[in-house]
Amino acid sequence: MAISDFPDLQSSPLPDLGSHCPLVEAISSRCEARMSFLRDEFTDLGAWQRQARARLRELMAYEPPVCDFCPEVVERVDRGSFIRERVMISLSPETRIPVYVLIPKDAILPGPGIVALHDHGGFYLWGTEKVIGTEEEHPALAKFKQHYGGRSFGDEFAKAGFVVVASDMLHWGERRLTLDGDPPRFKERSADLTEDDVLAFSRRSWLHEELLGRSLFTAGATWSGVIAHDDCRVTDYLLTRPEVDPKRVGCLGL
Repeated sequence: MAISDFPDLQSSPLPDLGSHCPLVEAISSRCEARMSFLRDEFTDLGAWQRQARARLRELMAYEPPVCDFCPEVVERVDRGSFIRERVMISLSPETRIPVYVLIPKDAILPGPGIVALHDHGGFYLWGTEKVIGTEEEHPALAKFKQHYGGRSFGDEFAKAGFVVVASDMLHWGERRLTLDGDPPRFKERSADLTEDDVLAFSRRSWLHEELLGRSLFTAGATWSGVIAHDDCRVTDYLLTRPEVDPKRVGCLGL
């Protein structure tokens, strides 16, 4: 029997966990929300926040050594009402990634900042480009961005006077999974990628999500911990920018 002979999902209303569901439900019924602020022992919000954040970081199990960002601007593009920079920064001793920084031209700086987070959905070839406009978008990317109203919301914030930073999450965009045997068009995200190519790449990436999560867990970390850490580091980098008022920074994502 081939894997294709098995259903991907249970028919409604049966849960996707199938025969494993009773065990999970039993474990869940014994779970206590020990860090809930609604518990009687928590009366001071600030003290609870410090304790809860420390516990959350411990459970996420990913806190690599702090390193210098060592920023390097590799591209600077005039987009009319704002400048788009592509900057290489280090998130950890092992991880160096490109981020986009959008700097409004006519705003009073230092000004407010926005961390623009792309979705973690099943469309993996692009990440930051879902929220930041680029030249010559691939038709598949332009089609996907209809989920965002057909616009790049990072650009919209820059036009409104915000300094914007956006980065790829692990497993998306320039941090996507590639294999040695992949054709060049997969590795380069070239214009000759077909719609079937994009679907096939997304399908494979989706199937590898469990492997990536399991591998990180076996290595002593969690995937959610990596993503949260990286988001925080990118935010910290935004706070170092002279164009940004560090007291006026927020984030937005889908």
